[in-house]
Amino acid sequence: ELLAHKLGAQMAGVREAVDEGYIAEEQVVGITGERVSPDLYIALGIRGDTMHTWRMKDARYEVAVHTDADAPILKQSDAAIVGDPAKWAGELAKLLG
Repeated sequence: ELLAHKLGAQMAGVREAVDEGYIAEEQVVGITGERVSPDLYIALGIRGDTMHTWRMKDARYEVAVHTDADAPILKQSDAAIVGDPAKWAGELAKLLG
């Protein structure tokens, strides 16, 4: 949430994020959610299965952070980072002041 706030961005996610209480139902991106086309799409910890990536394919620039080097979203993103998504989000928020 802090990173989204610093970027002036909207939070969105996958169904599991709703189940965990991170986002509301209307913020789901994927087969049962919205299609998005932002200038910058940052995927933190999203595996990127087919239905999710199809719904966000119109983003101008995609950055993905995932702990699994074989996560599908890493292969299609413009910038891919293998690492802890929470750590990277926190570090980026710090850099943004």
